[in-house]
Amino acid sequence: MPAPSERPRADRQGPEISVEPLKYHVGDVLAEKYRLEELLGQGGMGSVWRARNLALEADVAVKFVHGELASAESTERLKREAHAAARLEHPSAVRVYDFGTSEVGDPFIVMELLRGESLRELMERRQRFRPEEAVALVLPIVSALAAAHARGIVHRDLKPENVVLVEQGGNKVPKVVDFGIAKIESPGKKGPSSTDGQILGSPDYMSPEQARGETDRIDARTDVWSLGVVLYELLAGARPFRADHPLAQIRAIIESDFEPLEALGVADARLSGIVGSALTKDRDMRTPDMRTLGRALGEWALRAGLETDVSGASIAAAWTRASRASIASTPPPAPRPPAGSAPVWTPGKPRKRLPLAVVVGGGAIALGALGAAAFAFATRGGDAPAGSAAGSTPSASPPRSSAAGNDRTVPSSKPAAVAATAPAAASGPGSALATATTTASAPAPATEPTAEDVAVCVGGLFPADAFEDDAPLEKLCSEIDPRKGASLLRSEIARRGFVRRDTTAAMQQWALLGWYELATFAVAQHACCPGERPAFELPPAVGTCPDLGPILDAVGALARGEGDAEVGIESFRTAVQCVERGHRLNADVPSPYKYKGRPGGGAATAFKKILERARKRPPR
Repeated sequence: MPAPSERPRADRQGPEISVEPLKYHVGDVLAEKYRLEELLGQGGMGSVWRARNLALEADVAVKFVHGELASAESTERLKREAHAAARLEHPSAVRVYDFGTSEVGDPFIVMELLRGESLRELMERRQRFRPEEAVALVLPIVSALAAAHARGIVHRDLKPENVVLVEQGGNKVPKVVDFGIAKIESPGKKGPSSTDGQILGSPDYMSPEQARGETDRIDARTDVWSLGVVLYELLAGARPFRADHPLAQIRAIIESDFEPLEALGVADARLSGIVGSALTKDRDMRTPDMRTLGRALGEWALRAGLETDVSGASIAAAWTRASRASIASTPPPAPRPPAGSAPVWTPGKPRKRLPLAVVVGGGAIALGALGAAAFAFATRGGDAPAGSAAGSTPSASPPRSSAAGNDRTVPSSKPAAVAATAPAAASGPGSALATATTTASAPAPATEPTAEDVAVCVGGLFPADAFEDDAPLEKLCSEIDPRKGASLLRSEIARRGFVRRDTTAAMQQWALLGWYELATFAVAQHACCPGERPAFELPPAVGTCPDLGPILDAVGALARGEGDAEVGIESFRTAVQCVERGHRLNADVPSPYKYKGRPGGGAATAFKKILERARKRPPR
């Protein structure tokens, strides 16, 4: 019986591959811990296999360079790829687990598997992308390359084939792969680690300095150029420099001009200028680094109305400058709380993530991915079990917090504001909650609360140190779409973690909420915003499910002590389950909500902590 790798294409799954005799077969055990399961692809120099880590019972990818074909340079290139990727810890960059030599002398690296398609395959199907789509797709790649550059690693072969799009949490996360010709700048070592005199990289995406063979001038700006070519191609459907022969292509990159995107009618002047700056032939006049490119694209995206990139990460948190102007009424920040006042999730203990699988379009390629990152919470729609990070966060009683976590006491003598009128009774699962709320009134406040008052109030609902001093939390008071309000809170919590370069307790708590993000916004608005407020507006629910707008209005009223909290939370959960089930069973009706799955105990536990803090606050 032929080996599985030699069976006809119709009898097995996977890409079309050569069936030439191979030295490795399904079932072989590599280095006494990796059992080869399936040949995924092979090329002239090596092959890629799906393997099983016998100790961890997890699937991985193993990439070989065949010993009889490998030169000292190709072996060094594989080792350099492993070294470069292993130094990166970013959700959009590869991660290598192991490096070694097989029993028959072939060098190999072990990486996490990916399930997805290359950016090239997506581009061949789509041809062109709208500006918002292209920028949202590129920003995670910019972030990964910025992280690589910060560690002295220049990719030098960035192209659509070296970006794999992976489904994670309902989002497509781009993963930069194949650092095989990366230039690694080591202390005390000058020049690139690749062989001097060789022109490395794909001609279509090669920078002018690469095309001229100026290996000593290759730095982060080389990757800026290559990414500029990729972004141009996404928008225009064609590369800025095109020729029939590789040598003619190289000459065009060095000497020819390209047509601006604005002239092609595929981008506005601002975006066209950003791409044009990345494609400046003079390296010293080009966009200087990935962070600068990311900030420019992030600001353009925010102006275009984008809140998250394609991976679900907050654009404002990742790409706005930390030195934004503070709210005028905000006093100088008080000293930070002492260490240990709030639990901190240290980066040294990343979350475990299940391995993913890979789709290979042909030829041996390097694949891998790193899971948890500081902002992974922004893409999650699921729930964690009760008693996890959010459940262990101490609540404040009395609440003492500000938008930035400074230890300032909320004034207890603040005049009470007019309470919002209870929403009309809703039909379906939420009716019990709607009828349980009552109409309350109080004298109008003598002095309108300031933006500082709102920030202090909202900050008191979360663990200390949740927001930056300049967080525009007063915007919550005018928002009538709970989805946008929840997004604002999520973005500002993420920005705090980004500025601190740490995962805050508030980020841990928010990571558990899922569907309860909407309820959290409702509680924050009802608890902290003065005066009467309009009813929430959300898309109509499917089928016979109740609309979530009135349900969330009633949940928000719980923050003022109106109604039974347990009844209110259960009514919200039941309504959300109905909405989630309706969209799941009617796949042709797109869901207006990003949350996946039903709300669970961990989400409810995290939300109850927030609601408890709100109900303990002094009356407004």
